Amino acid sequence: PESGSEPYPPEKVVALLAWDAAGMALEVTPRHAAGTTRVDASAAPAVVAVTFDNGLFARTPAAGRFVPGGRDVHADATEVRRFVKYGKTVFGPSAQALRAVGAPLEIVPVAWPDAQDERIALAVRFDGQPLAGALVLATGDADAAPVATDADGIAVVPWVSDRERLYTTRHETPGRDGVDRVGHAAALLLLPAP
Repeated sequence: PESGSEPYPPEKVVALLAWDAAGMALEVTPRHAAGTTRVDASAAPAVVAVTFDNGLFARTPAAGRFVPGGRDVHADATEVRRFVKYGKTVFGPSAQALRAVGAPLEIVPVAWPDAQDERIALAVRFDGQPLAGALVLATGDADAAPVATDADGIAVVPWVSDRERLYTTRHETPGRDGVDRVGHAAALLLLPAP
């Protein structure tokens, strides 16, 4: 596994897509090994997106925290949640880098900053609509506080042009069919221009 990651069953990766710089979809082949997934693409990708369904977790009186499984496994569950993660990696500036890829929860750069810029504007979208009040965290900045999106779903966060930057956000929605809440998490990894 990669540093800081946990091994996971490959079936949790439910979608894997890639595009070139012009926005043409690429053929991708996932390679699952040692609890991680690598991507082989038919050409150099500009953007790679993944959907990861972590499944159901139940809070039980005995555990006092969320444990894997739904009410079919934990009849005494006081709450059941589904956790879904949407990841996107952008390999430097391109037209495709500034486009939404259609994930339910997504972070999209509004414009690619210049090398001297210290901030980047990011749009947070849920089901294609601006998500106001979403907290965006720029990881790697120990003293950086999350930034809330405005009414247009835009947050302006720290940026450094010569190193990779990871931005994350979360959103919850009501569940159904025995699931009380669905926790959505989105991550945007921006890699510096080659």
